This record gives sequence, structure tokens and C-alpha cells, in this order.
Amino acid sequence: MWAPQPFFQNATILLATQQSFCASYLAQAFSMFGLQTDGPFADEAELRAWLDASPFAPAAIIFAADWLGTPEAPLPPWLAQRNIPHLLVENAPWQNAGAGLQPAFIWPYAAFQVVEALQNAVARSMGLLDPFPAERQPD
Repeated sequence: MWAPQPFFQNATILLATQQSFCASYLAQAFSMFGLQTDGPFADEAELRAWLDASPFAPAAIIFAADWLGTPEAPLPPWLAQRNIPHLLVENAPWQNAGAGLQPAFIWPYAAFQVVEALQNAVARSMGLLDPFPAERQPD
């Protein structure tokens, strides 16, 4: 069975989504692996206020594009500037066609896929994985 790597076991995962089903689905998966979750946050302002008030930078953020419907979508660059690894998990792609964001996962997805992908994002941000792995050559 898959288990989180030691560097990921102390991660705090922030869930930002309006869809309570998706948030609880992901929160349950993270808690199964002993990871703490905060949120869900109802909107970008609430999430930014939490980040500004928190005494530490969270290890990772997962957010759904439910409230990122504007073409500007300032949150991903804001997170990248702070070296906060994140994944875009899209639960309603038909609502955000003009957002210009490339989701890592589109509903339906398995929670364990999201957990593993987020662990890899954290590892890349810590320099534990090559950010641009070489493409595998055919045998």
C-alpha cells in the first residue's frame, strides 16, 4: 500500500473549493494517510486571509477551480511566488472554459491520484525531484 514519504507526512493541505462533496472526499483521503487538512475555503479572499495570518507557510495547497472563473485567475501565480506547491483540481470544467488554467485532474478522479501528485509537487518544490524529468526513451 502507498504511504506518504517522510517529508510529506507533516504537510498541511489547504482545501479551497465550494463543493463540499469534493472537499470532504479529498480531506478523507488525506486523513487516511495521517495528513492534516485546513479548509475548505469558500473563496479566494478567505484563503489569502488565512495564509496572511498563518504563522507558517503551508506545505501544499489543493484547490478546485470552482471560484477561479475569471480569466485573470491571480491565485496560481500568487502561490508560485510564495513557493507553495499546488494542484488545480477541476470539478466542473464546463463552468470554467474561459479561465485559461490547465487542471491537473478533472472530475471524476481518484483521491489517491491527487494525494500522490501533490506529494510529487511538494518534492519538486523541495528539490527532491527533478522539475523537468527527461522523457523516457523507448527500449
